[in-house]
Amino acid sequence: ADLLMTAISEATAENKKKLLTACWEADLDCTPHINMFAEIVMKEDFPIAMEALTSIENMHGHITAAHAEELLNRIMEIYPTQADTPKGHLLADLIELLRKWQ
Repeated sequence: ADLLMTAISEATAENKKKLLTACWEADLDCTPHINMFAEIVMKEDFPIAMEALTSIENMHGHITAAHAEELLNRIMEIYPTQADTPKGHLLADLIELLRKWQ
């Protein structure tokens, strides 16, 4: 999975979307890489962010409450500026997911 994560981080937008789709379609547990997926949701355009969010939704592992809190704080810093956009809806879904790990 580490090789796949490297490929995702270095991929062009079109390939990044395909690689992220492969993560959840192959039912890979990418929980150890949740930070990277959360960053993608926060920073990338909607189609890519959607695939990263779907991968997070399909993660089997567990993150600590402190880790979830750290990610939530970072998301909450940018959420107000995007709340009324389609991307804001993805961020809201991510916030909801992370709160389940708190």
